[in-house]
Amino acid sequence: MESEFPVQFIGSESSSSNTWLWGWANKSQLPENVLIEANRLKSLGEAYNLEPLVKPQFELNDSLNGHNLSIISAAFNEKNVCYYRGPHQGGAIFVVFSDIPEEVFKPISAVAFTNIVMQVVQQYVVEHKIFVTSFLFQNSTPYEWVEDVLIAHFENEHDLKISFEKVGDLWRISKIESSK
Repeated sequence: MESEFPVQFIGSESSSSNTWLWGWANKSQLPENVLIEANRLKSLGEAYNLEPLVKPQFELNDSLNGHNLSIISAAFNEKNVCYYRGPHQGGAIFVVFSDIPEEVFKPISAVAFTNIVMQVVQQYVVEHKIFVTSFLFQNSTPYEWVEDVLIAHFENEHDLKISFEKVGDLWRISKIESSK
């Protein structure tokens, strides 16, 4: 079964200059209909004074990179979307696909959540707090904070306690445990 999904260009990473360039700032004259999501993020940045969302180009680091910016795009989107990193010789492009079937977004269990979180943080450079809270939001899992511990309340299951610690400028997961 073949499916087609609308695509939006978010931005790109350059491996030679180690920079991010927003789709709306790309000089390659992309059609406006593929820049709607990038422009939406720029508008959010303007509304909430979030410099990384309005600065056309900036240096990549562990917290400001294509993965984290795409996670923000996907997490704070009213549509069913997911993002894709398209690597190429000079870096990577990041796109968002929409109209993804509802079953893709059904809430997952605490075990599946933990497995995915561990795979992502081991394979990709992401800001752990942003990733975990965005994923919980997308999973419709309520949570609360007690100091640096996030307690996620999975329906009909044990809670997950996810402890974070500050490492340099970033928050990293230090422990995940199940509790009643």
